Amino acid sequence: MMTLAEASRADANVHPLEIETIQQIMRRETDQDLTEADIRVASRLDVYGSANLRKYLRRARVQLNAENKATILQALIDVIKSDTKVNVLEIDFFNRVIKALRMSPAEQQGLTT
Repeated sequence: MMTLAEASRADANVHPLEIETIQQIMRRETDQDLTEADIRVASRLDVYGSANLRKYLRRARVQLNAENKATILQALIDVIKSDTKVNVLEIDFFNRVIKALRMSPAEQQGLTT
């Protein structure tokens, strides 16, 4: 959730469609219902900070299999594209998540065994 919430703010504009998309993803993947407030708090850079998020993802990656990583990546794509505008800040955030998770090109395309 932290990754998706921070992605919603990567371009400094949390769009309502991004909030809705995060809520749908979290409900689908975890059966967890989040409020808009939950997501906005999680997206505040001063609470988590992008450096802390990268550290968290680096620690978590050892517990994630290729399918888990692909799910995170697809959810991230869904959030970034939800407001129909993709900008350079969102692309940069996306690339930093891939780097922190050390995803191979095959994993990035959802190719897992």
